Amino acid sequence: MYKVIKHFIDLHDNDHSYNEGDIFPREGVDVSEERIQELAGSDNKQHTPLIELVEEDPDNTAGADTAEKTSKAGKKKPENKVPENKEPAE
Repeated sequence: MYKVIKHFIDLHDNDHSYNEGDIFPREGVDVSEERIQELAGSDNKQHTPLIELVEEDPDNTAGADTAEKTSKAGKKKPENKVPENKEPAE
């Protein structure tokens, strides 16, 4: 299952509009692995990933909650790096 991370119009699905947070593909639509890779990568008309894989949790039937938790859990906070002094302070 995939979650939409950026709005797009699916030109391969009768111009169906997918909004951020929607599940891709919509129910009843079969999508090729090639198309999934195109939308998950930058090789599409927007040149940016539009969907991301969501791990399904069998214990949690609320798909949107799982998608949000998975998305947040995979992100790292930026580190504050302090530049090293080349010479010791006197």
